[in-house]
Amino acid sequence: MKEKAKSLSHIGHVLENSFSGLGIKARLTEYKICKVWRKAVGAEIARKAQPSNLIGKTLYVKVVSSTWMQELKFLSPQIIEKINTLTGEESVDAINFKIGSFKGEKKRIERPAWCSVELPEEVKEEIKKDISFVKDADIRSTLLSIISKDKRLKSSKGKQ
Repeated sequence: MKEKAKSLSHIGHVLENSFSGLGIKARLTEYKICKVWRKAVGAEIARKAQPSNLIGKTLYVKVVSSTWMQELKFLSPQIIEKINTLTGEESVDAINFKIGSFKGEKKRIERPAWCSVELPEEVKEEIKKDISFVKDADIRSTLLSIISKDKRLKSSKGKQ
């Protein structure tokens, strides 16, 4: 029984050797880096920069702007150290930053000017009176919203 126990290998070692032979080890390391990225750099930086791929031990990171790229270049030694600590291996020794877009990046959408138009109270009351015959509260609320938006849009274009 003791001989069998000596010949057993830890599943992690077996998988690691199998993955190395298949060329999957690099992809797993890349996955580990992506998994710890937010924790390594913090939420604010993670919204502005995301790892795109790992070639050798160089991590390529997409950044939203040149300003962020410059800032992150100064922080790269700390980022590398944090990534290596969190992944438990010396997976990164350099970071190459490039400007680009990435999944999860939030693009700021500007609201149209008519959205900020405030309708006078008498117009609001007139709309409510016009739709008062509708019995269903949900439908009445939806109609109120649609008609109000239409009036605000026309008002912003000077067609009221």
